[in-house]
Amino acid sequence: MSENDDQKDDSKLAMISLALVGSFHLIRDDDEELKEAVATLRSLIDKRVSDALEKSKKEAEQLASDRSDGLRFVRAELELKSGTGRRLAQPRNSPSKSTGSHERDAAPKLDLVLEELDKRGTQSGDITAYSGTVAYKDHKGAEYYLLVLPKRNLEIVVSNQLNHATYISVGQRGLDFWNNRSKIELTNTLGITTVLFRSSVQYRTKIGEALDELSYQKESFFDEELVVRPEEYDPALVRECISAYWHAMGQMPKQNSGEIKQGPYANGKTTWKAVASSLRKKSLKAKHQPGSPPVPTFAELAREVAIELGVYDAYVFRDLPFYEDGVRRTILDYFDLYGEWPTITSEVVTVGPYASKTTWDIIDNALRLGQRGLAGNRSLVSLRDVLKREVGISSNDGTG
Repeated sequence: MSENDDQKDDSKLAMISLALVGSFHLIRDDDEELKEAVATLRSLIDKRVSDALEKSKKEAEQLASDRSDGLRFVRAELELKSGTGRRLAQPRNSPSKSTGSHERDAAPKLDLVLEELDKRGTQSGDITAYSGTVAYKDHKGAEYYLLVLPKRNLEIVVSNQLNHATYISVGQRGLDFWNNRSKIELTNTLGITTVLFRSSVQYRTKIGEALDELSYQKESFFDEELVVRPEEYDPALVRECISAYWHAMGQMPKQNSGEIKQGPYANGKTTWKAVASSLRKKSLKAKHQPGSPPVPTFAELAREVAIELGVYDAYVFRDLPFYEDGVRRTILDYFDLYGEWPTITSEVVTVGPYASKTTWDIIDNALRLGQRGLAGNRSLVSLRDVLKREVGISSNDGTG
């Protein structure tokens, strides 16, 4: 129904309603004119309700479609050629190599993948095939094929259509993994290599390199499903990455340290910023859900690793809160160990509750400015003198 039709019906509906309201005291209940007007009004109302329900139904279907952004596979009808038993035929309904205008939208990527597998001795009986479509808004209906190679411990997802990447995965992830998994999630999944098509020569080379490289990966490394969906970052694995970064770089990673290149999430796709953002959201969510276990933030994990390694990093401990008793204990422990009082230097604190977590000049600034939970208008020297008097030591003893 057009917009003009809607407007006409709205005007007609309004006129009949006004007429009825204004004429009830003039027209008898058994008046045929009144009955006709009421029938017309009811017909218009029913029509508008029906239209509204139909529109609501279509919107719900569209919403459901928009939310289903993943692949959907079913058992395929891949035909195996007789003869050598090593060559696989083109699947049914796959684009032909000479299909006129359609050729611009497709490439024989499946053939190229099968040829590279054939070169490496993969026989037809070693492949279980599935077919499916992708439900993305921009390329709905694109046909994909999932090739499962148990003996090589690989799975390959390929589409002949251009602008659709090929995914080569270590391990037997199965249909449950691939179904409804978005392209971004596949790209950000540990153990999956993404290959884009630029030309037949380039594509064949990249496929061959990926097959050779992934065949030598240790299977145990991918035993766990290390999918880097934002909601699935594992704090324990993030800790491993932080520790590995420190051992490689001699410092702690920051949120802007770029791509993670050490540890379990060093897959060429995950960044420290993405991990930090995800953990921050999960931590806030856990705090607002009674009974949920706490989730550490990236900063808290980095601090835990630094404490575990016994190393100081100014960035990691930049927000470390101070407590009066802790600062007093740190100063006294320094005197007990070295026989002198600490001075205002940038040296890292080596004793007490704040060992390897801060420097003496940072403590002095916090005392002067009232930062990190401490009362202000003091200094390291003034607090040190108070402690001297409390322990009965002359202010001339030890460091002046």
